[in-house]
Amino acid sequence: MDLTVWSSTPKSAVLSALAPIMGGRADFPIRVVDDIKDAAHDAVVLALGKEPKEVLEACKIVHKGSTITSNRGAVKKLGNRSVLVSYSPGIQFTDYGKYVDLLCDARMAARMALTGKYEPQLGHYEYVDDFRAMIAEVRTQYAATGRAVRVSHDTETIGLDPWFKGDLKRPAARFVTLQFSHRVGYSAVKYFNSAVEWNAWLACGGWEQLQFLFNSEMVSLWLSNGKYDLTWHWVHTRHLVTQLPIECTNFKMDTTLVGRVRQDGGQVEDGPRPKAEAPAVRGWRHRRHPPSGRGGAEADRQGQETHGVLR
Repeated sequence: MDLTVWSSTPKSAVLSALAPIMGGRADFPIRVVDDIKDAAHDAVVLALGKEPKEVLEACKIVHKGSTITSNRGAVKKLGNRSVLVSYSPGIQFTDYGKYVDLLCDARMAARMALTGKYEPQLGHYEYVDDFRAMIAEVRTQYAATGRAVRVSHDTETIGLDPWFKGDLKRPAARFVTLQFSHRVGYSAVKYFNSAVEWNAWLACGGWEQLQFLFNSEMVSLWLSNGKYDLTWHWVHTRHLVTQLPIECTNFKMDTTLVGRVRQDGGQVEDGPRPKAEAPAVRGWRHRRHPPSGRGGAEADRQGQETHGVLR
């Protein structure tokens, strides 16, 4: 399918606003129109700003008086065209948060144009008792190539403060899941129902597994906002009597940090852009439940962070 951007903003300004994620793709041209009639009959259309929304209101495609925010994230049908609504390109100068949302919406539209699907491409996620099998595969791959294996890691936690001891209203801080991925589209997820389970796992080989994954030269560790996760690991292993707190020496890439740096000269932006940097999973809301059937933890998105629809 074609991707058409529908906007009353001049073409040069539209392309400039979308350049951080769509620039440099000669094999994926973007058509910019100011009238929906100029879009192909089966195009994916990214409608930006007030004027296109008013036309969609007149066509009764969106509710009259509704906001752009309320219409984001859903595909509207205008004949055979698939229309996604988002903010005007000029939003980059007035509201940075909404500008990031615009970039994410553009990614979703691009994914539809390339794959024909609105839903993100999900990989294979499985709950595991430990990470021994993954570590064995890492050792095998390293022995065959002599190169460190890229391993992505993420955590789900109760609360944001790793030192919080709990009170009458809120539970104490603890891990809910650890996720590791050593190949694209796959993640191993270890679920913890309580702090007791976490400590028992550490005592039965978990500490040694984390020590390998965070310190072995065979591993190149990639994280997103990694300081958060590594601080949690240190805090929640410092109570051990026979082992040292978990530290990390093979942390090679932080995708959130890199996402803050513009491609034009390395200028640091005002804030991170993690959502815009994960096109293959942008808009993902799927949730998995732990093996016990209790609670709910988001399955890992690692391994896809740098392998999106547009690179």
